[in-house]
Amino acid sequence: MKNPGWYLTLLWLTLLMLTACKDNVYFSAVSHLDNNQWYREDTLNIDIGQSNLYERMPGDSIVCLNIGIRYTDRYRFQKLYMEVELCDSTETLRRDTMEFDIPADGGEGFRYREQMKEFCSFVPHDSIGYKLRVSHIMMQNPLEGICDIVFLAEPKE
Repeated sequence: MKNPGWYLTLLWLTLLMLTACKDNVYFSAVSHLDNNQWYREDTLNIDIGQSNLYERMPGDSIVCLNIGIRYTDRYRFQKLYMEVELCDSTETLRRDTMEFDIPADGGEGFRYREQMKEFCSFVPHDSIGYKLRVSHIMMQNPLEGICDIVFLAEPKE
């Protein structure tokens, strides 16, 4: 069971089941990082079109935007810092630094772990598309052991 492909398949099935079972997820996306390496200059750009949000949500609902990471034991730091921007077609609505605490278990395996954090909440407008830009701001380049960045837009409860 040391085959990383098996774990990847299991993760995708789990993510599919979680988002399929939740009718309240307005939008979800996963950015896979090749060879589990994230280069500082590789900014992830996620397009959240207006139809993805507005058609699936009732009225003027508040959307909670969550960002998650998936990493392996090869990630050797205890923190991960990312710069995240939420933009509409005219301006940056929110720019912030997100900090993820990574347990210091160490190891050389392929055991996958995940974390999800809230980035921001906002009320989307029906005529506006939104974009997310995410990059890491760590000194190490590339970061080893970062597999995926996950994005979920859900109703604010």
